[in-house]
Amino acid sequence: MFTRLILDGVAAFKFLADGGFADFWAVVRAHMSFYRRYNIHRRKRAAISHRHVGCIYKRNIVIDHFLLGRKKFSELPQKFFSC
Repeated sequence: MFTRLILDGVAAFKFLADGGFADFWAVVRAHMSFYRRYNIHRRKRAAISHRHVGCIYKRNIVIDHFLLGRKKFSELPQKFFSC
């Protein structure tokens, strides 16, 4: 998250240098909203119960879906699960 905020800040100042004040202001407003609501989001995240994951798929699910055409979970090869 820290890296994202830094990169957003760099982009905001580039917008300002290029004369894009509206874009600069949009980034500033987004950051201020994030900082204002940070504690609320942190508490919500802490309240979520974290479940233990039983199996992990050891291949790239994006490639399997888009390139290999596997549209259903049941179409994934079982040998690539770590159960």
